[in-house]
Amino acid sequence: MDSEKTSRRPHFKPGDSLDATQIDLLVTAISRARKAPGFIDCEGSVCICTGDDDCNGMFEKGLCGPNAICFSDSTGKHVVCVCGRS
Repeated sequence: MDSEKTSRRPHFKPGDSLDATQIDLLVTAISRARKAPGFIDCEGSVCICTGDDDCNGMFEKGLCGPNAICFSDSTGKHVVCVCGRS
């Protein structure tokens, strides 16, 4: 995985706190996360992506932000990001 790409999206690390906007984004994303890995879905005021390439693409294209949150496993292979559209 290219470290330059992964640095373009926000990362949630152990010990970080969620703010109210991030919690709201997460709740919305969980309700829409029944899709298969590897997608970008922007509906209303929220975008969600899964997969490293699609999540990097979502931030590179400026589809949303700056309020966002990303999660990945320890390998960095399984990524889910949620962001608010401005």
